[in-house]
Amino acid sequence: MYQHHLQHISSFSSGSQFWGAFLGAFFAFVFGLIAYQITKRWERFVQHKNALVKLERLLNHHYNALAILEQLAADTSLILDQGKMTSNRFFDLKIPADVDLELASIDIINKFFSYQSYIDRHNINVSTFNTTLTRFEDLLIAGQPLHLANLEFTKKMLDGFKKELPSLAETAKSFLVLVRVHIAKIKMRDSFLYGVIRRQWDFDISKDEVVQETKKLEQEINQIQEDFKQGKIL
Repeated sequence: MYQHHLQHISSFSSGSQFWGAFLGAFFAFVFGLIAYQITKRWERFVQHKNALVKLERLLNHHYNALAILEQLAADTSLILDQGKMTSNRFFDLKIPADVDLELASIDIINKFFSYQSYIDRHNINVSTFNTTLTRFEDLLIAGQPLHLANLEFTKKMLDGFKKELPSLAETAKSFLVLVRVHIAKIKMRDSFLYGVIRRQWDFDISKDEVVQETKKLEQEINQIQEDFKQGKIL
């Protein structure tokens, strides 16, 4: 009977060790899974912040490039009005691949897709117009006359292109303002806890915030232009 009692205690002890080891492994797995999810959420938050900064730089570049294109279009128009062909060529605007995949704001992503459609249309117009200029230039190089109808067609294409540039520049500017507001709001909430408790980072943005950020951006643009005129920027 004493031996049977020892066997019972041994069996109970073994069972306790088993369940203790099982529960230890289970809780370690659960906490490991939670830690993994927290880490991935934080990494996504950091990726989103970095993507906003990249987008801000991209839109700044596009806005400046569109100003150059407007001047180039005006110069080209003067040449065509004189009945001459030009070697001027326009350039398209690049958007890096997978920018939308790095963002985690539905509002920004939707605006990005809309903006991308405008840029795609601009790039198609640039390609079409440049091809037209090149073909007409080839005719002149080959010694063939450039008919007035061809010249008028080119001028008409350029007029349409010139009308779209200010609108596209304003679209880039508006999007840039929105991105800057998002960046400012992200910085105000740049904490580990905020980063890991959300899946997406959208904000309620008031008209006043947009107005204030627009004024700030315009002041920066005016200052850069003034510095350029004074030779401070080469």
